[in-house]
Amino acid sequence: MSFRAHKTKIVATIGPATDTVEVMCRMIEAGLSIARLNFSHGDFATHAEVVKKLRLAEKETGKAITIMADLPGPKIRIGKLKQESFILHPDDTIVLSSEQFIGDWSQVSVTLPELPRAVKPGDILFLNDGLIQLRVLASDGIRISCKIIVGGEIRSNKGINLPDIDLGISAFTPRDAECLKAALETGWTPSVSPLLIVPRTLLLCAKQPMTWAMIPSSSPKWNAVTLWAASMRSWRLLMAS
Repeated sequence: MSFRAHKTKIVATIGPATDTVEVMCRMIEAGLSIARLNFSHGDFATHAEVVKKLRLAEKETGKAITIMADLPGPKIRIGKLKQESFILHPDDTIVLSSEQFIGDWSQVSVTLPELPRAVKPGDILFLNDGLIQLRVLASDGIRISCKIIVGGEIRSNKGINLPDIDLGISAFTPRDAECLKAALETGWTPSVSPLLIVPRTLLLCAKQPMTWAMIPSSSPKWNAVTLWAASMRSWRLLMAS
C-alpha cells in the first residue's frame, strides 16, 4: 500500500451518503487523499465504524489515505427566534446580547457571555455560515449594536463566526479532548511530531497510519512565530505523503 505520487490533496467529508466501503473505494480511486470525519456530528461508535470501513477501502484499493478528525471547537450561536426566520436588510441595525430572550429581526441573544466584552467598533461578525455580515458599532459589555453590511435570512441557533477576534477563551474545549481521545482509541497512533499551522486552524499529526486532528482556533496566538519552523516541517511531511 502506498501514498499517491501527486502533491495535490483532495479532502472529502464522510457522511451518510458516503458511509459504505463501496462508495469509499470509488472515492479513493477518484483521487481522495484525506477523509474528514466531522466530530461535531455523530457519536464515537459511529466514527469508529467509519474508520474501519475506510481501512477496508484502503486494502481493497491498495491505496493509503489520511484520516482527519475535525474537532468541534467552541460553539458560538444566536438564540431562539420568535418565528421560524427573519430577513435582515443591509444598512439596518441589529443588537446581539448576552442576555437570554426570544429574538427577532432587531435583536438576538448569543450563547457566549464574553462576546460583548471581546468586540470593539469596526469588528466584523458573520451569521448563518458567513452569509450575513455585520459591523460592530458599539458595545456596552452586554449588548452589541451592529450595522448590517450583507443581509439575509436568520433562523434560531445559527452559528456566529468571529474572524480575527481574540475571545480570550481556549480553542481546545473539554469536548474536544473527549473527541480526540475517542479518535485515538480507534487505533490511530499519537505522535509528538511538530505541529502544522494553517490560518486559524491547528492540526495535530499522528504517525502510521497517518492521521490529522483539526482543532479550530479562536485566537491569533496560534500563529506565533515560534511555531513557524515546526509548522513548515510538518507541512513538508504532509505534502511528501
